[in-house]
Amino acid sequence: MKDLIKVLGAKLWLVVSLFVSGVIVARIATPAEFGLYAAAMSLILILDGVLGAPLDTSGVRFASLYADDASRVDRFLGALFRLKLLVAAAAGALLAASATLTGVPDWSWGLIAAAAFSTVCLMAVRSVMNYLQVNLRFGAYSSLDLLLATLRLLFVGIAAYVGVMTAGPYVALYGFCALLVVLFGLLRIRQNYLLAPWPDRDDRRAMLRHAGLVSLVIMLGTLTGRSDVLVLEARAGAESAGLYAAAFHLASVVTLLAGYISVVSQPRIVAWVRDRRAAGFVRLNMMLGIAASIVIVGVSYLVPQLVIWIFGDAYADARPLLNILLFGACLDLLIMPILLSFALQLLPRQALIAEAVIAAGFFGAVFAIDELEPLTMAWIVTTVRGAKLLYYLGIFVFRQDTVQSSNSL
Repeated sequence: MKDLIKVLGAKLWLVVSLFVSGVIVARIATPAEFGLYAAAMSLILILDGVLGAPLDTSGVRFASLYADDASRVDRFLGALFRLKLLVAAAAGALLAASATLTGVPDWSWGLIAAAAFSTVCLMAVRSVMNYLQVNLRFGAYSSLDLLLATLRLLFVGIAAYVGVMTAGPYVALYGFCALLVVLFGLLRIRQNYLLAPWPDRDDRRAMLRHAGLVSLVIMLGTLTGRSDVLVLEARAGAESAGLYAAAFHLASVVTLLAGYISVVSQPRIVAWVRDRRAAGFVRLNMMLGIAASIVIVGVSYLVPQLVIWIFGDAYADARPLLNILLFGACLDLLIMPILLSFALQLLPRQALIAEAVIAAGFFGAVFAIDELEPLTMAWIVTTVRGAKLLYYLGIFVFRQDTVQSSNSL
């Protein structure tokens, strides 16, 4: 609980910075420009989720399995850190090079270059945070979050004050702030993995095998969870995407909260399963998550003017979208902290099957509709989250005993 309080305290400030930054862009720019901003931010998070998150998840798993062998863990994390930097640089270079090949006329070269730069910086800062997470150094972890949030608010506020009205500079500032935090973290916080030797052959094979499975799971999950704004912008135009993005921006606060809780639970999943305490934590997660969801959804219905108060009159049509997206986001409170972490670390093959089926359903539904509307997209996204909750709860209930007795623990 002490670790959770530290992390959530800093993460709440991070949520405020993300939320306020988005509101500033929405108010100072047109809905179409805000739609481009939201689409670029979605692209950054998709690339990080597809390329970076699987490596971080493997780091958490192997650090948990070999917690008694610190030097072995450092070798794992060192290899993952170097691999991630290479992947991030390659992804950024490919994204920047695609500026001359893109068929999306609304995207300028500057916006694509800003997205490429921010992708590299985000993946780098999450590597530093991952090291602190697996070593349970949540005080240092929280300090970097506080710094990142403060820098983001400062620089976005300055950009708005001088009159920046296009998406590209705001997207670039997202990466610039992450870069400053990476430099601060590497200079001020001892990182034992930077000079650690490579793992031995068996460890490398195990690490890459697990990372490969998890990368496919997270890739599919990220595409179904993050591509809605991008797809809507491509099929319905930037203005429709901007309206949808306003509701998505509000609802995503709940998803971020669910992810932040999992920061503390992820390194402990293996120990909970070993000690046969995982079921108790899942029940606690369900009770607290349902209670929080009732309050959150209730506020949305009782205060129907919320979107207009925050984003302005231009976003009045986003009100019905918020109610739908917020219900789906509340399901993340039940999925992400324990159920998803359990599946990724201990049952990646079963998770891959689920994500493949769900992704096929998501994209099949999206592209089967001739005229995709924001309201339709909101219902599709929420249905996807409901399907994930049922599946991950099911494999936890029916497979936890098998995992507890397996050699992987």
